[in-house]
Amino acid sequence: MRKLQEILEKIQPQTKSKWEWQILPELKMPVWVVKGNQSGKVLAISAGVHGCEYVGIAAVKRAFESLDADKISGMILFFPLINAAGFYQGKKQIMPLDEERKNLNRIFPGKRDGTLAERLAHRLEEQLYPEIDFLLDLHGGDIDEDMQDLLFFSENVSKTVRDVAENIASCMPIPYRLCSQAENGFYSRAAKMGTPALLLEIGSGGKFSDEEVIRCLECIEVAQRALGIVQGEVSVNQEQKCSQRTEYVFAASDGFWHRMAKAGDRVKKGDVLGEIKSLEDVLLQRVIAKFDGVVWYGQTGFGVSSQTHLLAYGAEE
Repeated sequence: MRKLQEILEKIQPQTKSKWEWQILPELKMPVWVVKGNQSGKVLAISAGVHGCEYVGIAAVKRAFESLDADKISGMILFFPLINAAGFYQGKKQIMPLDEERKNLNRIFPGKRDGTLAERLAHRLEEQLYPEIDFLLDLHGGDIDEDMQDLLFFSENVSKTVRDVAENIASCMPIPYRLCSQAENGFYSRAAKMGTPALLLEIGSGGKFSDEEVIRCLECIEVAQRALGIVQGEVSVNQEQKCSQRTEYVFAASDGFWHRMAKAGDRVKKGDVLGEIKSLEDVLLQRVIAKFDGVVWYGQTGFGVSSQTHLLAYGAEE
């Protein structure tokens, strides 16, 4: 298998092409590249880590088609389907080809000799992160998720890495940016390893609209301009709010989920956000807001299993 570095070194200036990267012996990944005629930053834009989060996948296709290699500096690497089988088979969150059906976005840095998903995570960290200056990972509400448009940037990283990511996030047309302590995701591991990165969430319920795709494209353009890949200035979104406190709530048992707060709702301390009941309507869990805040996203499914991610809410700061 050829290393990504070797492939990229052979790409000529003023190139726009599509190819498949043999990232593992049993797995190929589509990679689309646009390389300008001048040196500059390298931006990676990924979608389809979760196969049923469609806005980013649709946006990557449009973004690639719209770019002119003669009008950019540096290089943009598009990964339209990180988890292609998950997309084509309509499997939420997991990699269906993985022996243990793992969630790729929960297992970084992976393992050299692990399951397929673990080996893919390891390979991406080993081969991709060193070649890029910034990673924009596109996500959205899955088929059972109600999602507020959000941006995540990593907290437990160097100040330089955090500042680069947060500064770019603050210019995007998204109402909230969240400081995250996660370290085992595609974008968060990149940041931990020294590559500034953002996770962008647009869309809900495994659906997508033209309006959402356009908003995603606007965010992609902000990243391109901020990195000097395309010409144009960026300005801070004065209406965007930052949150450094988020509460993540998980199901304590199997049961029937009755949600009482939707994504985007403002809640007060003490509000009941949802309940889990048994088949016989016995109350098993009541979710109560610990502080005033906004619901970032939530589970829309009626039936949930123990440890299902029910919802997240955070304080506006």
